[in-house]
Formats: sequence, structure tokens, C-alpha cells
Amino acid sequence: MKRYRFIISLLIILIPTISFGQLFPSISDFNGEIERVVEKRYGKEVYLFNRLTGIYMPRCYSGWKYVYHLDTNARLIRRTNFFKGKVQADYIYKFDSTEKVIHKREIVNDTVTNHNGDYIEDEFLLDSEGKIEKVNIWSFKSTDSLKKIIAVEKDVQYDSLNNIISFYRTSYDRNGNEINGNLYVIFYDSKSRVAKVEEKAIGTKPILVETENNGKTFKDIPISEPELLKEWIYHYDPKGLLISYTLKHYGELHKSDSNGGKDYKLFFKYDDKNNWIKTYHQLGNSRKRLVAKRRIEYK
Repeated sequence: MKRYRFIISLLIILIPTISFGQLFPSISDFNGEIERVVEKRYGKEVYLFNRLTGIYMPRCYSGWKYVYHLDTNARLIRRTNFFKGKVQADYIYKFDSTEKVIHKREIVNDTVTNHNGDYIEDEFLLDSEGKIEKVNIWSFKSTDSLKKIIAVEKDVQYDSLNNIISFYRTSYDRNGNEINGNLYVIFYDSKSRVAKVEEKAIGTKPILVETENNGKTFKDIPISEPELLKEWIYHYDPKGLLISYTLKHYGELHKSDSNGGKDYKLFFKYDDKNNWIKTYHQLGNSRKRLVAKRRIEYK
């Protein structure tokens, strides 16, 4: 089943509480018999000499720490977020499956956030061969016992090796109205490793327009063909481990952000059991900056 189960872990690395594309290719998994993983994030604003504005110190520990607990199959079952030693959020993970459906839930398990019992659920619908044909992503709020659809991934296409090569993702607002839709196209190398992923706008695309007050805002305009928005390019070492990837931005929406559309690169360093223990990022041609360190406790 694992070859059909693609979960991106980039946002577990950088933004642990946000789900991205449930069919997006996996970047790195936990390997081996692991008891727990302690991850620290780096980079913070430091105020010196009574300055009114802070100085960003990329080498400084940010105060954020994430503790991951795994089962005997190296599958995540709990994650606790700390800031300066205090619990900020706690999550548990539940999995169940039948021949036709797989469910994965990330459940809030604390009293700190006032969202205890809330969860995000990924519902994978399988075809007769056990391949994913659709994913429904749900949000449940315990305060009003409402379960709402927030995204759908569908029209999943496979190659002759059963690798996912494309799918559509549609997002919805809190009222169930469609927000946007994107097409994802996945390319593989000769060893069936992900080589590149493209994200394309479908139906409409955002453009930058001037307002009456000489300001700028975004407006969606219709497009007849899918248009490239982002591109991820993957790089491997001789052992087949992902050592870095590059994210390229296209279109007015991305080139107008604070980074000016510069390429974003993420680098990984591994231990002898092929689990990453350090990750660095680089924007454009700037210096590499440490993002996170992991201490892995093996059984």
C-alpha cells in the first residue's frame, strides 16, 4: 500500500499544523525502529542595545521544539509542539482502513489551544486494485460537531509502474464554496524517483492590477489552458537519498511576493540510518541557513 500513499513532509518540517497535498510526493519518511524524534527550529528576531527593531539571527535557536512519537512501523502517532519549554499544541494520529477506504486523522489533544477534539481527516478512496482514485480532506470542529469538506483531490492518473503522474486539487471555503483548483503533474527519473512536480492553475489565474488609489491588488482572470505556477525539482545522492530540492515560482502572484520570486532550496543531511537530522534553506544565491536539527532516539 505504501507505493500509493504519498504524503508531503515538507510542511511537517516547516509548518507542522498545515496539510498540503495528500497526493503530493513524499520528501522524507522516518526509517527504522524509532522511539521518538526531538526537532528544534532555528532563526529568530533578537533585540540588542535597546533597538526598536529586531535583528534576525539565523543561527539562534528559535525556542520552538517539536517532539514526534512513532509506532513500531515508524509511523507518526503523536506530535507535541513546545515554545520555550511550554506546550503550545498536542496532536495524536489515528489510522484505519478497509478494502475501499483509508482514513488518517490529525486530532488536537490538548487544552492549550481551546480546540481539543478538533481534527483534520484525510479520506482516501481506493479502486478495485487498491490504488487511490480520490482523496477528501475534512475539517471537524468539536464545539459545533460540524464536519466540513476543505479540499478534494481527484482525477488521479497513473503510469505503467503505478506511479501517480497527475491529479487535480480543489479547495473550499468555510461555506463549502470552491476557492480555486490546481493541476499537479509529477515526473519520474529512470529509477522511478520523483524528479519534478509542476503546479498549474486551471480555469482562472491571479494577476496583479492597480486600484483607484494607485495601490495594487490581485484579480482572477479566466484561462483556457493550465498555466504553470510552481515547479519542484529534486536531487538525489548515489544512495538514492533526497539531498535537496528547488522550488521555482512562476506567474505574477508568486513573483510579487516579498521574495521576488527567487528560487527556494531546501537541503537535507542524514544519519547512518537514512533519517534526516539537519535541514538548511537557501533563497536565491544567498547563504544557506539552518532550519532545523533533529535528535533521533532509536529503540
